Amino acid sequence: MKFAVLGQLLVSGPSGEPVTLRGHNLSTLLAVLLFHAGEPVPVDRLVDALWDGSPPSSYLSNLHTYLARLKKRLPDTEIDTIGRSYRLHAGPDELDLLRFHEHASAARKAMRGGDPATAAALFRQALALWRGRPLADLSVLSLEPVIVELTEKRMTLLEDLMDCELATGRHDTLVAELRGLVSEHPLRERLRIQLMTALHRAGRAAEALDVYRDARAVLVDELGIEPGAALRKAHTKLLRGSDPGATTPVESPTTAIVRPGQLPPRVADFHGRADELRVVGELVRTGQSTAPVVVISGEPGVGKSALAVLAAHTVRDAFPDGQLFAQLGGGSASPRDPADVLGEFLRALGMASSAIPDQLGDRAAALRTRLADRRVLVVLDDAAEPEQVRPLLPGTVGCATLVTSRSRLSGLAGVHPLPLAPMDQQDAVGLLATMLGAARVAAEPAAATRIVAACGGLPLALRVAGTRLALRSGSRLDALAERLEIEQERLDELAVSDLNVRASLESSYHSLTPLTTNAFGLLGLLGAVDVAEWVIGVLAGTADADKVVEELLEASLLQQVGTDATGEPRYRLHDLLRVYARERMEAETEADDLVAARDRLFTAYLGIADAASAGLQLMLAHPPADQAPDHGLPDRVVRRLIADPVAWFDAERLNLLALVRTARAAQPRDAVRLGHRLVQFLWMRGYWNEVHELQQAALDHARATADELAAAKAECLLATLEFTKGEHDGVEDTYVRNCTVFERFGDSVSLAYALGDYANLLATTGRLEEALACLQRAEGLVGDTMAKTTLASYVVVVLTLLGRFEQAAAVGARTLEQSRRFGAPRPLALLQLFLARLHLVGGRLAEARAASAEAERLLDDVGDQAEARCSVLRVRALAEAAVGNRAVARGLFQRGLTLAERLGIPALQAVAARDLAACRLGEGDLDWAVPTLRATAATFRATGDDDQLAIASRLLAVAGEDEAGRLDHVPGDVVEAAALRVLLELAAPATPAGETSRSGGKGLLV
Repeated sequence: MKFAVLGQLLVSGPSGEPVTLRGHNLSTLLAVLLFHAGEPVPVDRLVDALWDGSPPSSYLSNLHTYLARLKKRLPDTEIDTIGRSYRLHAGPDELDLLRFHEHASAARKAMRGGDPATAAALFRQALALWRGRPLADLSVLSLEPVIVELTEKRMTLLEDLMDCELATGRHDTLVAELRGLVSEHPLRERLRIQLMTALHRAGRAAEALDVYRDARAVLVDELGIEPGAALRKAHTKLLRGSDPGATTPVESPTTAIVRPGQLPPRVADFHGRADELRVVGELVRTGQSTAPVVVISGEPGVGKSALAVLAAHTVRDAFPDGQLFAQLGGGSASPRDPADVLGEFLRALGMASSAIPDQLGDRAAALRTRLADRRVLVVLDDAAEPEQVRPLLPGTVGCATLVTSRSRLSGLAGVHPLPLAPMDQQDAVGLLATMLGAARVAAEPAAATRIVAACGGLPLALRVAGTRLALRSGSRLDALAERLEIEQERLDELAVSDLNVRASLESSYHSLTPLTTNAFGLLGLLGAVDVAEWVIGVLAGTADADKVVEELLEASLLQQVGTDATGEPRYRLHDLLRVYARERMEAETEADDLVAARDRLFTAYLGIADAASAGLQLMLAHPPADQAPDHGLPDRVVRRLIADPVAWFDAERLNLLALVRTARAAQPRDAVRLGHRLVQFLWMRGYWNEVHELQQAALDHARATADELAAAKAECLLATLEFTKGEHDGVEDTYVRNCTVFERFGDSVSLAYALGDYANLLATTGRLEEALACLQRAEGLVGDTMAKTTLASYVVVVLTLLGRFEQAAAVGARTLEQSRRFGAPRPLALLQLFLARLHLVGGRLAEARAASAEAERLLDDVGDQAEARCSVLRVRALAEAAVGNRAVARGLFQRGLTLAERLGIPALQAVAARDLAACRLGEGDLDWAVPTLRATAATFRATGDDDQLAIASRLLAVAGEDEAGRLDHVPGDVVEAAALRVLLELAAPATPAGETSRSGGKGLLV
């Protein structure tokens, strides 16, 4: 395909047919990629070009859509991905901009080689490509600097062309062309000199003097300035009768060509980083239309300098005019002055010391002049800030710059960022093996892995560890690993000779502002966890956490490790930085300030958890009796965080548990308070072990403080947990005993919860009338509330089990309407589940499928992944199987089994595995189905669950494997009787199409 940007944007196909791009955004995207053809263009630069710095929230999705459309419109053009960048491949024969640069470079080379005729021809070829202002039909703000530079380059080429033509003696024919150019560009003094030269050589000296007088008048009138030195000098020559265009044939001492080779030697035992080396190589080799700048950033000791030096050696062949190197000292107390570095560079490029300008700006201009039209690689190691780097950058195509810095150097425009992470375990162990010998590391692989973990994959730390081991060839790796695993001594161990991890970290730490220094130290309190930005703000005691986080990120002292379910970025300290942060905190933070920071953090978490737990709408756990403190954060922030309360708890679960455990010894009451808010979420997600831990701790605290009511609540919830997991022993006594406690204290809400849980136990053990009485009593205690709808849902189940189907349906319909009025997804989900069971029993299969599907959707809304979802998946699977959707049913049974295994509830696992075995039996997979049925039958026999045992036995009888499986053995539970009928149909061989149904929509009860 052919592309043209030197004028209106034009695209044509292989046969020359025009290709139309629909929409401004698609044209803009192509234009940016074309102006950087062959080079990776970062996503941020593309986004800035498309939306002028104000992208929509869905900008990444939109960008991917535009790229997909562009690729579809340009099928013969390769657009590939490099990290977070995109690159369009095009050569000079495809893109006029590249041909322009190619012809211009060749012309200048001919010009320097003393061949003005060839140079002039090449200049005219380059200029002939120009159809007008680049991208004349588009407005791309981010490309304006490039277009301005390109336009200036065209003017310089025109002037170079005129010099070449004058050198070939074409002064007579050039006069008219030069008059036109001067008229079009009256302020270009070089064109005036060239016109004066052409006129003088043509014997028209008087006209040449008129050109000067006209130039002076224009400059004075329009700009209020006198002509420049070059134009005045040409005028003086004319007055003396000399040629104004004559030059001195002796070359200036500032123009000698020198090819510097300043790269330091590569690290001899460098290991790994293959992907990073490849990316750096691709980025710096692709300077066809710009001078690429690659910034390798990362925390102290991550190996930035070693990577940059090796990468520079790897790409030397692409920079035949030399390589410049400077150590900028950004990590030291006195970073180098860029003016001094420029002086060194200019001397290395052959400029005499006496000719080097004094001012920084003049030196930077001199460097750009020396590097013009040359291919030189500049390596700047350990840069401090953008202001130190900017003057050192080449300005012309063909050169490239490789920068390393602890800072991201975000202020440098148009760079290719390459954040460098610590080594992964494989490369880190490989580095140790390179230093110590493969045999020594292979002899103690576990110890090598422990050393890598203690060093956090940081190359500097690994080099220290490797050096220490290399100096003691007889020492064992596990001895050093053991010492490194003592956090308080780790940084002391990681020092040898001039290699010192602590010293490397200190330079970055001391560059922070006081507020950020304090926040960094306090982050050491938290341990190896990731946190949201608001946590860092709370620790630091500031409402402006953004600035603190940005400074830590910029200094590579904080890592962003992803985004949590609420959309908040998550941050953490590298393990060695965390150890160092704790050192600084213990050394520099007053005890009172430390206590205050801990209190702020605990209070904030407790307040947010209180607000989030109120949105869970879970009616199983008893509510806390105390009032949570004010979280101390802006309400808008908290509203954003808990817009999805389940997502917030998902993101913060480990941190909340760590806070509870930390507070348990010194502040047991606060630990219980926070645990109360967390337990509802843990129940919903099925984290049974953690629920048990928190409730046992609450019970222990209640007994220690003689708080009988709190002890009763904790005991009841523990009993419900044991019952849910299939353990019945002692549960009934716990409910009965503590219901008496709730009555005595007048706590009607807790009594209602306990009665509801007790009723569930009674129903499970077949005492249905007692269960119904319990539920009806509980309903009278809670009034017209969401809790009442939950209790009414259980009434539907019990009425169904009693065979009172019409009454169950009436209660269900009434309760469904009440639940919708409260707008509570989880109670609604439970009710839909119970109604789905009722429909299944009555043979209303369409209604059963709809109700069970709606129940799962509602559980999705609240993120419930506990036992209720297992029940919903099972009823959905039974309903789908009953109408012949065998494959759908099999998938649902499998999902139910996977969830039951995660929850670790043996009874749920046995039911789910048994149901899936019925499917596998019908598919002929007896090798899996029969052993599974035998194992589940044994589980049901051990737990005394006769209904589930009856189903397993009947299925074994179908397989001809169990003589105890009598065909007349039907469960007493009407829902399980319905399930048996469906599972027997599933266990029958499937039709060739893979589906079978014999129920025909009739009632499922035999």
